[in-house]
Amino acid sequence: MKTREIAKQVSALAVAGVASSMALGGPAQAAPLGHEHYEFVETGTSDECGFLTNYEWTGSGNAFVREVNGSDGQAYLGHDNYSFRTVITNSTTGAWMVVRGKSLFAEIAGTQIDGNIWEFTQHEAGQPFVIEDSTGTVVARSRGLVTYRLLFDTLGDGQPGGEVLDVEVTGVHGVQQGTFDDNLCDFVVELLG
Repeated sequence: MKTREIAKQVSALAVAGVASSMALGGPAQAAPLGHEHYEFVETGTSDECGFLTNYEWTGSGNAFVREVNGSDGQAYLGHDNYSFRTVITNSTTGAWMVVRGKSLFAEIAGTQIDGNIWEFTQHEAGQPFVIEDSTGTVVARSRGLVTYRLLFDTLGDGQPGGEVLDVEVTGVHGVQQGTFDDNLCDFVVELLG
């Protein structure tokens, strides 16, 4: 997996990762359809940032899905409490950096727009990402609460999953230092190059 793909997966874990696996929606009183504790470890190399780097990506979380009441099995709420840590190392020099995060992602509201198209409100609270140099100095972070509006096609198949049509940030509360998604290679080059 390439370094930029790690960045996109890490920062999108809450928004697109959960959303792409479930159609999410409004107040849920239904029992969870599925609950999963997960852990992962992934290692690899990348030259995405202009030089060879190694990475080790570890993490864990608890996720569940609930059917949206009144959706006739067509829309689901997602909830994911996760943490991760990625160590990226310059293969030649041994210089390294850490990207880590711990956050709670939850779908809190949903409205059927038309047919299979739903609009959902999502919250992500915690520290979705922190970038540290090898001395532990924080060079960028996101901490607090970010809210999103998601437009989603459930595909009408009665299964969690579907297609994300649009994602919009609707609120930011807390510290947002640096832009993780677009600039991971900038940090890699600055800290490891």
